[in-house]
Amino acid sequence: AAPADNDLAEAPAQPQAQHPLAQFVRLNRRPQAVRWVVPGLIEEGVVTIAGARGVGKTTVILPLSLAVAGLHAPGYPLAPHPDRWRHVIYVAEQVSQAERILAGVVEHSSMGVSWEQVDERLHLVEARRLDVADVADVGALYRRQFTRVVDGVEILPLVIFDTQAASFAMASENDNSEHSLKQSFAGLPVWLVSHVAKAAIGRSDIPTLTARGAGAFEADAAANLYITTEGEGDQQRRYLSIGKTRAEPQHGTDLAIESACAETTGSNAWGESETVHLRWATVQPMEESRSMLRAKAQEDAQEAAAQAREVELREELLDRTEEAWRLGHPLSRSGLRTKVRGKVSEILLAIDALEAEGWLHQVEVPAAIRANNSKARFMVRLTAEEKDKYRATGVLPTAKTAIPASWRKAEVSPVPANSDDATKTGAKSDKNHS
Repeated sequence: AAPADNDLAEAPAQPQAQHPLAQFVRLNRRPQAVRWVVPGLIEEGVVTIAGARGVGKTTVILPLSLAVAGLHAPGYPLAPHPDRWRHVIYVAEQVSQAERILAGVVEHSSMGVSWEQVDERLHLVEARRLDVADVADVGALYRRQFTRVVDGVEILPLVIFDTQAASFAMASENDNSEHSLKQSFAGLPVWLVSHVAKAAIGRSDIPTLTARGAGAFEADAAANLYITTEGEGDQQRRYLSIGKTRAEPQHGTDLAIESACAETTGSNAWGESETVHLRWATVQPMEESRSMLRAKAQEDAQEAAAQAREVELREELLDRTEEAWRLGHPLSRSGLRTKVRGKVSEILLAIDALEAEGWLHQVEVPAAIRANNSKARFMVRLTAEEKDKYRATGVLPTAKTAIPASWRKAEVSPVPANSDDATKTGAKSDKNHS
């Protein structure tokens, strides 16, 4: 028989497992500060660090991880509190490369780091390509073995996979369903080092950049960082640039990478001595943020454009002067100004500069032979040789001082403007005319 309604009402409630999305958080009215791995720069959680192949990711990231472990130069601005350093587990694609970087830092840098400190705080592991789930299994072991407790607060170890491709065997780099390190790696902070598809990336590329396998990790990451370059050859500079981040960076969005190198003697596979080149790098905050750098770059571009326009304007003024003089119709200063397009103030400044530098010169036409009062002086262009000679002697080339027919009275024969005969000839002509 069916139970009565009152029997249903009195039936004891069956215990039910609480749904994970029904676990409501009690609000903390005092905001919690960001838990930093690198103070003011990289917070706890999964962080991706990407760069082009050969850009030197390991030479940057390994020394930065030493700073996380409290091994750094005195006064280093990205250093943790002296008591709050972390153990670092560094999963390296190439252990020998990591050893060379560490040798440079310990034996040839001014950081004051000892091998004993490195052995205590940095734990190097050779990378093995495993399924993401198998990799995540070791997280609990790392947490038990390397977590420190300082003043009652747990300081979890940092785990770095350099590179992602050497550590994770994935059927599809972009399959989000395969992995979520944030939830499965025992809650440890993790850095994933990976490559970008582009051969080289600059800071202006950051908004459109994505690492390989981005669908898997970048969307789930607390921050996405990139090693970028700027300039060419010996002038090339590297930067650690911040893309997406959940915590407001305190050192700007671009940090300078300063490289160092040294040579030492090592042994090859046969035990023979051989020169070994060592290279490492440090990350340093810059005074200018990316927005300031962009503004400066824009200002520099505008200045460069103005300089290019000035060069173009000077060349045009010189060419116009030379052309008019060769045709026998030289230009006055005001006439030259009208032959060139642009702001009058800029044109006049350029003419002033060319005159001051000796490239342009005004030839005086004697009053007695002027065609009219508006033709008192005309412009000539001097070559480099003529300019130097004029500065040395104060004498202009005779050809450049000859008064052309277009600038003198019709009955007056052409004579040099700086000749003593010019005035006499003009006076005699006036007398005969009268």
